[in-house]
Amino acid sequence: EGSGDNVGSNIPSGKGSGRWALSSHATITAEQLIDILDDNSTDSTSDNNTPLIFKHEPLLLHVAASCLPRAEKLLSLALSLGFRESGIVSTPKRCTVAIRGVGLS
Repeated sequence: EGSGDNVGSNIPSGKGSGRWALSSHATITAEQLIDILDDNSTDSTSDNNTPLIFKHEPLLLHVAASCLPRAEKLLSLALSLGFRESGIVSTPKRCTVAIRGVGLS
């Protein structure tokens, strides 16, 4: 388990009842997923009738740039790396680059 992993925790999920079976910023293997599912199905404290919800939240990063040319340079880099839904929001006070992963389109 990598940094930030949380397996079988009783930390509230934020909405309703339930618990996290796994929360991770790292890639997991199919074997790790099967182990987690097996652990969840044999856990006497869990309600086996409660559905498992698989959730993936793609990247959304806002960066305040010091000027428009720097924002444009960062946007160009993000677009070249495949973050094709990215863009710039420019106001009189600041330029913000929104870098978005594919899943938010």
